[in-house]
Amino acid sequence: MKPDQLFRYLPWIAAVLTIGYFGYNMRPQRDAADDFHYRDFGRLLVVDRGRFKPLGTTARTNLMVITHRQSFYDTDTEKRYPATKWLLDVETTPPPQGGMFAELFKNGAQTLPAWDHKVFRIENDELIQNLGLKMREGLRYSINEIRPRIEWLINQAQRVRKLDPKNYKLLDAKVMELWTHLNLYISLSSHAFPLMIPDPEGSDQWKSVATFADEFQEKRGQVGNGIDAQTFGAYAKMLMAYDQGDKTAFNSVLKTQLDEQQKHFPDKMGLVNLEVFFNEFAPFYHCLIVYGFVALLGVVSWLLLLLSPEYFQPVRRSAYVMMFIAFLVHFSGLVIRMYLQDRLFVFVTNLYSSAVFIGLGCVVICLIVEAIFGYSIAVVVGGVAGFLTLWIAHMLSLSGDT
Repeated sequence: MKPDQLFRYLPWIAAVLTIGYFGYNMRPQRDAADDFHYRDFGRLLVVDRGRFKPLGTTARTNLMVITHRQSFYDTDTEKRYPATKWLLDVETTPPPQGGMFAELFKNGAQTLPAWDHKVFRIENDELIQNLGLKMREGLRYSINEIRPRIEWLINQAQRVRKLDPKNYKLLDAKVMELWTHLNLYISLSSHAFPLMIPDPEGSDQWKSVATFADEFQEKRGQVGNGIDAQTFGAYAKMLMAYDQGDKTAFNSVLKTQLDEQQKHFPDKMGLVNLEVFFNEFAPFYHCLIVYGFVALLGVVSWLLLLLSPEYFQPVRRSAYVMMFIAFLVHFSGLVIRMYLQDRLFVFVTNLYSSAVFIGLGCVVICLIVEAIFGYSIAVVVGGVAGFLTLWIAHMLSLSGDT
């Protein structure tokens, strides 16, 4: 094919490549048949922060807060896993006063696997020095590395809590950030949240595993055979199987429990499956990447206008088509997000959604302006605006504001 013919079809090629890029990242992700089914574990239904959601969302959100990543990188095996792998390690590593959980997860109580995970991101060099740590690539450290100086951290956290946040120095803020992350870890480790045990009466007042375990001990196991006791028993079996490294038992109980949830909560499991797809696809992140290419292609079209004017329009149209497809995905992602939160037509609920919505508005305006004038200026502005607003949203999500 001659160069002139190639440029004639360039907008179509750009459209196919962009659709292909989004389509490839939409593909379902599967668990390895011979491993623990971490992704299916993330489909378990929980109540967290006031709404029903898959357990995988809770794992992703909390891991992202602690380590600024949505997946878990095991430095020992040098493999990347879903965030639910990290959550399973945390939940089978009882805190020092583990009580019932130390008895259930004897291997975890002895080896404390989650304490070796380098997930706590510490960005302040002064804090790193005070903890007796060394700067390393990624700035991520484990609990076992922090433990020798934990008394210093506790004292500092107690001191800073007495201060007005307006008077925090940088070190004070970073001390409280790390202390908050450690307490978040302890809450997960002690099963204080999320709320996993359904109310047998059918309300949304679910209980945490820790609360139900206390009731279980108080009643000496006489808790009936309702959906609450069944869920608690299944979850305990899964965690014990994981603690013992029994993949077959874990996967078998997990499959049965997912079937039970589908039977009792069919409408909510439909939302869970949609949210799992949404999380794995990460539409706003991929739109961010495409918007970056759109802005770059718009700049290239300007250069071609100076050097080879006949190629200006094909490249400009290609950038426009890419931006339009990214806009459709961007808009669809926002609609799905509102649907999952049961807040249709409520586009803005926090800073994260504000950034996503503002970016969408900028792109819409630029698509209209570019269709009218056609000089690539609106393409570049729209690409840059879409990229920057979604990048801001991504940075806000690192603090859990999603």
